Amino acid sequence: MGIAIAVACAEELVDELTSEMARACGERLILKSLDGVKIEGRLAERRAFEERGNALQTRLRALIRDAATEAGISPDGEDVATRLAQTSPEATVLSERIAAIRALASQLSEVNTFNKAFAERALACTRAFVRTLAPRPSAYDRHGSEPAPEAALGSISRRA
Repeated sequence: MGIAIAVACAEELVDELTSEMARACGERLILKSLDGVKIEGRLAERRAFEERGNALQTRLRALIRDAATEAGISPDGEDVATRLAQTSPEATVLSERIAAIRALASQLSEVNTFNKAFAERALACTRAFVRTLAPRPSAYDRHGSEPAPEAALGSISRRA
């Protein structure tokens, strides 16, 4: 009985990861548009996914531990799902779902890495554009004051 609930939870996590993968792939278009409202909306979606994903992951971990205990397997160690898969066909399905979760999480991590690099490039372009539109004065600002000197990296003195 515990394995069936764990399989259902694993399938729910697979569905959640699949949905997030589709949203993450669409994130590039949002970043490309530089639409602040859409970017903030995507951030809220991502936070909601992380909360749901963490809750499902915690629940799945507890269900696997309970199923292992129910099957007489020690719930300690990394390979609990593999050892559990040897006990019944239902547990084999659970092991397959866990493998799918790992694969999707890895793919999502790659997409996130690409999106982060894309966002950093977009931020650099935006900053360069803003510097071009509103350059820092090199002699005097609009109040007639000299701009603050850049922080010195070192000092040179004739005295030893």
